[in-house]
Amino acid sequence: MFNVASSNISRSLGYPKIDVYIFYIAFVFLASIGNISRLIPFSVNESQGNAAISEFIIYLISLIYFLINPKKIIYINRFVWYGLLIFTFSFFIGLFKFGFDFVALAYYVRLFLYIITISCLSFSMVRLVYRFGLYWLCIKIINFYFYGCIIGLLIFMIFPRSVDLWTFLGTIGITYYGDPHTYRFISVLLDPNFYASVAIFPFILSLYCYFEQKSKYTLMLLVLFSFTILLSGSRSGVAFYAMMIFVIFFKTVGVSLINLRFKKSWIYSFLLFLSTVILLYPLYIHSVETIIVRFSRFGEGSSAYARLVSAKFAISILQENFIFGLGYNYMASYMLRLGLLSSVDSSILGIFVTLGIPLGIFILIAVLFSCIKYFILNRIPKRRNEKILYSLMGIYILLSILFACNFNNLLFYFYWVIPVFSFSIVLVSILKPIRLNRA
Repeated sequence: MFNVASSNISRSLGYPKIDVYIFYIAFVFLASIGNISRLIPFSVNESQGNAAISEFIIYLISLIYFLINPKKIIYINRFVWYGLLIFTFSFFIGLFKFGFDFVALAYYVRLFLYIITISCLSFSMVRLVYRFGLYWLCIKIINFYFYGCIIGLLIFMIFPRSVDLWTFLGTIGITYYGDPHTYRFISVLLDPNFYASVAIFPFILSLYCYFEQKSKYTLMLLVLFSFTILLSGSRSGVAFYAMMIFVIFFKTVGVSLINLRFKKSWIYSFLLFLSTVILLYPLYIHSVETIIVRFSRFGEGSSAYARLVSAKFAISILQENFIFGLGYNYMASYMLRLGLLSSVDSSILGIFVTLGIPLGIFILIAVLFSCIKYFILNRIPKRRNEKILYSLMGIYILLSILFACNFNNLLFYFYWVIPVFSFSIVLVSILKPIRLNRA
């Protein structure tokens, strides 16, 4: 179905080499380098932080690419731009209520650059799919995440305590403000909690690629992503992963198990995973102890308390501004002045505080409805593997919003929202390819 579907579409969309360059550059920074590029120190309202070079490079390339052909790019991504209109309205609500705020403006500009980047990356990937096929795109994406995993494992072995890494960066003139993590896989994102949720995305793509070709390489990637997710020690991330495994089991394996039919590949997968766990045990024995302690104290500790404090703070603000909210990211400056983070940990709660209850409910229902319509209940993909890919991506986004976003601000996290939303738009765009001729 998703090989070159129509010569007319291919001619309409075109295929300049710049698409490959944009795709490669974007995923090198998104998946392989990540927050390692976060080298530029900055200060906002006396709060210190670091800016990622990768973001500036991706934004710059996306802006240039967008100016080349804005009409087609906006047409294919028009639903994303509708969302930008809602957040623009919210920003002006905040401007009307509280006057000009530089931090709110900076976050609004960043959101605008998010939309530009998602639009350009998804447009280039759509053209690549019609040139090379969906399998080619998926295998390239997981390759970049594989490179990032290797770099992350090197960081884990050299700096099992993240504080040692922050100290080392300080000795070479780079001031990085990161949380202390001991014997946890922080990855190239330098955050184990975000990584555990992000890594499920390449895990799903690896599963699709394995079903397509049954290669040992993609089987190894499934084991690797599973291993590093568990090694992250993220309670919410591991729970999220367990939910996805439960869904995958019943969509792919459950029916065959009921019929008592086992495939050799399942047995090989289990043995490979078990062998990896046993052979590498000396490298992560301390991590096992850390994970056991963290899960035995679920709901305790400074991170859980910080989430509770920020949630209560956000709810108190929401009670006073429940109709229109504060305005897009007008809460950021207020929280920074109180010494808190620039946002609440829960993305959903943050959206309600930003947009107010009516608009917040509207945009969340629109996203959830789109996931169900285009991914879970869609009957257009005829091949079994594509059906599985679509449904798993839909469930992944649903669980990200309904579950994972309540523990981390995942919905606005650069290294999650850009690749996941871009790839999702690709899947939606190739469902009805004849419509692309209008662009």
